Amino acid sequence: MVRKKFGEVNHKRVERIYKAARLQLAKPPKKYIKRDPVPLEKATEPNQVWAMDFMTDTLENGRKFRVFNLIDTFSKESVLQIIDSSLQESRLVRELSQLAELRGLPRAIKCDNGPEFTSKVMLKWADETGVQLGFIAKGKPTQNGFIESFNGKMRKECLDRHIFRNLVEAKEVIMNWVSHYNEERPHRSQNYMAPYEFINANNVKANSPLQIGQ
Repeated sequence: MVRKKFGEVNHKRVERIYKAARLQLAKPPKKYIKRDPVPLEKATEPNQVWAMDFMTDTLENGRKFRVFNLIDTFSKESVLQIIDSSLQESRLVRELSQLAELRGLPRAIKCDNGPEFTSKVMLKWADETGVQLGFIAKGKPTQNGFIESFNGKMRKECLDRHIFRNLVEAKEVIMNWVSHYNEERPHRSQNYMAPYEFINANNVKANSPLQIGQ
């Protein structure tokens, strides 16, 4: 537009004026490591394949917070939630390591190509523990349909129904919903049984209680 109006101009000078006017400059795209999608076998029992993803919501004051969800793709059990204003890959690795001490780890975890999951810290943890990270193809969330379905239920039945005054209230409400989801909410794909009912009906040893990230 500047060139059309004034003819040839020096782009560096235009950028200086743009910054002085506090206008937003285009940001260079982030560089991500390109990874091929990793197909995973379908789980035939609990604790074989998990799926993980992030969600974002907003407090009453406009401050955003994140929810990390981890589920078992066989029993549909919600295994772990971490709710905080910021969640880094080092925090995820620490929480997953603590979870491993309580109930062990699966053979694989399905996830997208988010920076937390493709970070050196997460890849090192997976290599050390022997957990296979199954990355879906970029722009194909349906390849991780179990966690997408869970996120949709949490959004519709919990997050969209509440206005959270603070992070403490958000944690309490979300974890109450998770308890209801695991213990009472029926699933059509599991003959209308809740995850814990389904686990018991299949003579699988009950898993440890849910852990809330501190």
